[in-house]
Amino acid sequence: KYIKISLVSLPADLEKIKSYLDHEDWSLLSQTAHKMKSNASYMGMDVVLNILNRVEKLDSQNCSYEEIAPLINNLDEESLLALDELEEIIKILES
Repeated sequence: KYIKISLVSLPADLEKIKSYLDHEDWSLLSQTAHKMKSNASYMGMDVVLNILNRVEKLDSQNCSYEEIAPLINNLDEESLLALDELEEIIKILES
């Protein structure tokens, strides 16, 4: 059940984060990263969790698109890998 929830919520939250990055809305980006941490932790996504911790702690007064964009790109890549693994787990559990 929780895996299926993650398969829906993680892509939606990633899209929000990318939108906040494009609009340089550091506050909402940080809030969304914070929200995503519990799911990443529960699902054992350690690399994703580490990136989310870094994104959440960025100082909104002193950060720039150039500083955050690589983190978000890394978050996106690692999250997609984790989603692929979760989909494989679902297939195994349903077979």
